[in-house]
Amino acid sequence: MLSLMHIYILIEFLFVMYIISSWQESEKMKIVVRVLLLLYVLFWFCAKFTFEPFNGLYSLTASVSQVILALSAGYVIYGNRE
Repeated sequence: MLSLMHIYILIEFLFVMYIISSWQESEKMKIVVRVLLLLYVLFWFCAKFTFEPFNGLYSLTASVSQVILALSAGYVIYGNRE
């Protein structure tokens, strides 16, 4: 059951970041959001094979994903007001 939560965090991040990316008006920011998405996926896989295994807690990857999502969503809300 714990391993499903690890995977859920990744899937949730992918879907929400894809939505945030599609809401961006600037092509430059769309690329930045997609690069953040790719970097997080690489970080997630690295974490699962090194310091945060599937049978352990998932606090670091979950925290990092929530910070990235909050900052990205904040930029979409306040950054596209031009």
